[in-house]
Amino acid sequence: MEERAYEYWFYSLEYITDTERKYLLDMCGNVREIFDVKKHILQGLGNISERAKMSICYRRDMEMLQREMEEMEKKNIRFVCIVEKEYPERLQKISNPPKILYYKGRLPKEEKSGVAVIGARNCSAYGKKVSMEIGEKLGKNGINVISGMARGIDGWAQKSAVLNGGESFGVLGCGVDICYPKENIDLYEKLLSQGGVISEFKPGMPAKSMNFPQRNRIISGLSDAIIVVEAKKQSGTSITVGFGLDQGKEIYAVPGRVTDDLSEGCNHLIFQGATPLLDIDETVLELKNYEKVKGEKIKKQEKMKVPLESDQNLVYDFIDFIPKNIAQLAKELGELNYEKLNSILFDLEIEDKIEQVSTGYYVRKT
Repeated sequence: MEERAYEYWFYSLEYITDTERKYLLDMCGNVREIFDVKKHILQGLGNISERAKMSICYRRDMEMLQREMEEMEKKNIRFVCIVEKEYPERLQKISNPPKILYYKGRLPKEEKSGVAVIGARNCSAYGKKVSMEIGEKLGKNGINVISGMARGIDGWAQKSAVLNGGESFGVLGCGVDICYPKENIDLYEKLLSQGGVISEFKPGMPAKSMNFPQRNRIISGLSDAIIVVEAKKQSGTSITVGFGLDQGKEIYAVPGRVTDDLSEGCNHLIFQGATPLLDIDETVLELKNYEKVKGEKIKKQEKMKVPLESDQNLVYDFIDFIPKNIAQLAKELGELNYEKLNSILFDLEIEDKIEQVSTGYYVRKT
């Protein structure tokens, strides 16, 4: 098996933490040695969880790996591991970067600016018009449009960008061989020639609600700025904005009427300190000429706060050392919607405060 196949095996392992990966690399020296380590030696390692050991043993099958890689090749699916030079530099800098990215088409070029355009799925006619105009201006000015290929604001902005000769990249909450939603199949196919589709989820993985908050950190991570066109106050958009703030991204919001539900999220962001998008041409010019200094984060807007900050403690208080499933937590925490709860649980896992002991069941670790 080629060296790159061993890397694919190692970085596609599930249920293994960064600390455990580093420990294995320090102990064995390289991924091939980890693949070949004797089972009794692996079982005797106290610094590796039983779940990680099971994952290593189950995936240590050359024939299975070969089939996976051949299937990806047939579908024109590529992958890049976090240790490879082709891995996006922007993602290297975020908290908990994906260890492996699957993609069709290509990855964004480091030298090109990228902007996330996000918002409501059930957008208004006004939201559609504004998002398409933003996508058009970004596309014509050579700025990548990064989004989730979702229906509504995301999809309209991306469609407009590619229709106007620009490049766009869709970050999916499923495998890159699956078009979700199906209604965006034309956009999906267009992205393969004018950008790409990207995911940290293995090919064949269906779209699941728990995947979308997780993928949002990649959308913001690949972008230099985030533009919110329309959004309710409590929505998946706020999750992406939260990740963006953590990552030091510039946040723009399109203001709307105070009586409109879909303007509530944007107006609230502006109140918190987001830059109001009042002139599309002027904003695109700002983004085109944006000064990016390698190795330094963009200065955060001081007035803004991460929306999830206060809710994290609330969710953590409801988790104890006896496993609770997400449905039970959602019932106890009635004020949080399911999508937001998923995102907070994901953040708490990253911070190593809780552990998912089986699918949808969580316990606290500290």
